[in-house]
Amino acid sequence: MWSLSNSNIRRMTRIVLVCLLLLSFTGCYRQDNDAADVPLWTPAPSDNGVGGNIAEVSYGSVSRTVSGEGRLTYSTWEDITCDLANARLVSINVKRGDTVKKGDIIAEFTIEHNQSDLVSMVSELEILEKQFRTNLSSYQSMVDAAKASVNSLKEQYAASPTDKLKTQLAKAEINLKKAQASLEFFEYDSLRMIERQKKAIEKYEERISNNKILAPFDGIVGSVEYLPVGNIVKPGSAICSLYYRDKVWITTNSDISNVMRYNSPVTIEVSVINKKYTGRVITAPDLFGQTTGRVVIIPDEDIDIYPGDRLKRITVKADRFRLDNVLVLPSRAVQNEEGKRYVYLFEDGIMKKRYVTVGMSSLDTVQILDGLTAGQYVAVD
Repeated sequence: MWSLSNSNIRRMTRIVLVCLLLLSFTGCYRQDNDAADVPLWTPAPSDNGVGGNIAEVSYGSVSRTVSGEGRLTYSTWEDITCDLANARLVSINVKRGDTVKKGDIIAEFTIEHNQSDLVSMVSELEILEKQFRTNLSSYQSMVDAAKASVNSLKEQYAASPTDKLKTQLAKAEINLKKAQASLEFFEYDSLRMIERQKKAIEKYEERISNNKILAPFDGIVGSVEYLPVGNIVKPGSAICSLYYRDKVWITTNSDISNVMRYNSPVTIEVSVINKKYTGRVITAPDLFGQTTGRVVIIPDEDIDIYPGDRLKRITVKADRFRLDNVLVLPSRAVQNEEGKRYVYLFEDGIMKKRYVTVGMSSLDTVQILDGLTAGQYVAVD
């Protein structure tokens, strides 16, 4: 005979009372001794396999996680510098932690320049253009005169073809080609000089009007240099550092590094913004035959924080072990009796005590190795 403890007796009493109450509601109770067994009730599974105080034996996962401190760093950044000459600082428009888009204004300057330089360049352009118009007329007149000579000799030779006219016509045609070539070269050379002067003026005007430093890509502002407003900034001076948002690492050297493996999944919790992210390990000690060391993690999506002291509150969680596609139950469904594990199984309308063999367990889930099959239902304490 069983030797029941007081707690087991109380639990059995509660379950029997529930069964009798259900019988009274459903009208399924039969008093005749010859009647077949009538199910006490048929438990209906909910979406997660648990209905009320009933749990379904099903395939799932069981894991146990460990956690440690992580630090977010940006793997790639660029120093934003001022490459303008004679640039006097007007303002720096960003601060540490700002999110910027490509083309946003980082800093503004005024460009110191000598106005007489520009006036001189414009005057030189006007002289070149005037010389071109004047000389073009002369060269064109030479071509026109050469053409007229050729046409005249052609008419004379047609009327009275002689060797002398033939020789003169040949020389006239050569002179025409020379005149045309001279015109073409003059146009090419003169227009080239005019265009060069125009570009020089445009470049000068662009230099004195190009008084802004723009963000070259989407990113997060890191350190910002202190540069006094109103001072001339030396070319090449750093304005700030800009981090690529899509190139973020999480690093940890905590005790959990010994359970992290290359390409394994992790959970990243950021308490300051109350968000969770997933990621994967790209560098771990096991790659180098070590048990502990630096671990580098890449998040699966952007993390909306920036480098700073508050990054110390990043928590990294990894599975110490994980079993997938195994029979599992809620831990509260499994009872302990003198070292033996059992459950209360609903089978054929009757509640039965069933001993089971358990495997791995987490805080709320336990693996069932023997004694149950998928689809069965058990009571949950």
